[in-house]
Amino acid sequence: KELVNLKNLKLLRLGSNKIGDEGVNALAEHLRHLHSLTHLELHDNVIGDRGAEALARELVKLRDLEELCLGTNRIGDEGVRALGLSLRSLQSLIRLELNDNEIKNIAVLVDGCLSSKDSLAHLYLEGTQFSNALNPSPSVPVATWPCHSAYARRATANRGMSAHTLNYLLVKAWV
Repeated sequence: KELVNLKNLKLLRLGSNKIGDEGVNALAEHLRHLHSLTHLELHDNVIGDRGAEALARELVKLRDLEELCLGTNRIGDEGVRALGLSLRSLQSLIRLELNDNEIKNIAVLVDGCLSSKDSLAHLYLEGTQFSNALNPSPSVPVATWPCHSAYARRATANRGMSAHTLNYLLVKAWV
């Protein structure tokens, strides 16, 4: 309830508190009142798909959010899919941390969280173990897939991250 009174709050750091899905669900209900929030750090909190879905429902109200840190959680493909729908509306988001989560399907990440994200300049995917089930040919590197190259050119133009850099990050996350 106290969060409601912090209408001018810019930075909320709740990392390493192990709040889990239930805790992030309770937090999400209060996020709608934090219109000034620019940085939300929820790394290392045992957040899974249900928590990511609860968070996603409220993220659309945080129009000024620049950084979303969800690294070292248990977010999988369903959570990323839900987040992706919300993140599309956040035009100010420049940093997204999804490192060390349980995302398996790289297409869910690219099509969900990364599509139409012209503002994104920093993407963290270290420790994410993508399955190679989507790779149309194991001998074809991820960086050469048409969807990634096209996305990288569109989403990173004049935003501080070249298409080459994004492709490098995707390949590093894959390996």
